[in-house]
Amino acid sequence: MIEYYQKAFTEIAGRLKSIPSSGLEKAYAESLLSQIMVILRDLDGSTKTWCEQVIKQMFTEAQVQTILSLGM
Repeated sequence: MIEYYQKAFTEIAGRLKSIPSSGLEKAYAESLLSQIMVILRDLDGSTKTWCEQVIKQMFTEAQVQTILSLGM
């Protein structure tokens, strides 16, 4: 998942850089890019935490199902 966010960031950065700009427009584009970077960085952390929680939960549920199916 993180690779998707990094790819999206790179694509957004490329599009912002391709916009012809003067000083003020360039500063605005750089500000937007910085804000997007912060959002994606937060999302990376949230995604990692979510994945860890889901994997742990699914593993636990699979263990329970295995025990039940074995009749233990």
